[in-house]
Amino acid sequence: MVFDYYPITNVPISPSATLQLKSLPDLPLCDLVSLSSGTSDETGHSLWRGSLIFHTWLSGRLDIFKGRRLLELGTGCGSSGLYLALSLSQDPDCPTTHIALTDGDVDTVALASENLSLNSSLLHPSVHVSCSRLIWSLSPSSPPPQFSLVFASDVIYDTSILPLLLSTASANLEVGGTFVLSHVPRASVEGGKGVVGTEEEIRELIEEEGMRNGLKVVESALVEHDEEGTVYVFKKGGRKDGT
Repeated sequence: MVFDYYPITNVPISPSATLQLKSLPDLPLCDLVSLSSGTSDETGHSLWRGSLIFHTWLSGRLDIFKGRRLLELGTGCGSSGLYLALSLSQDPDCPTTHIALTDGDVDTVALASENLSLNSSLLHPSVHVSCSRLIWSLSPSSPPPQFSLVFASDVIYDTSILPLLLSTASANLEVGGTFVLSHVPRASVEGGKGVVGTEEEIRELIEEEGMRNGLKVVESALVEHDEEGTVYVFKKGGRKDGT
């Protein structure tokens, strides 16, 4: 897929670094038709609010990401993962950090890869970033967990996706590891029927499904970036209840 016609959005990182992202400002009609018919999914080609909420939340919290093996679920155009990578790269003493950006859609992975190439010159040599496809699963067949921190931004459009999301996050996370979820509360709570749940309803569903997968919410923060969102921080325990 060619992304030459995608406009570039500039996202400031520091006075000397700007993240450049190719993305769609809005889904064109042909893509909306493809999405509704199930033939393709271009939702990851846009820059969503949840990633901007994650950008804001990161301020002052970069230390928890340094020197770790990190996995992003549903990277989309790469906004959150690349913002994190370039922010870490501003520290000349940043320890070796690996960030795996993943998405389930092949074309979306290609877009994230193109955005990675677009910004690669700004990466510190100790910050290693990769892009690959990862399909979420309720029973992931994978090697032992190799990531100490997993993160995702604006990936919940319907709460029916929560079991897949939290099962995949838990399966890839070491015991004692951290899962960070940035969410703008607009998810349907009735299986895609267009009924948007309240923040309280969605939070309860997120916490319950997290516990079923050994993930316990230990922190949540309301964050504003044009609109309000919530960032949840989970810890993975050694038992199914998260302890």
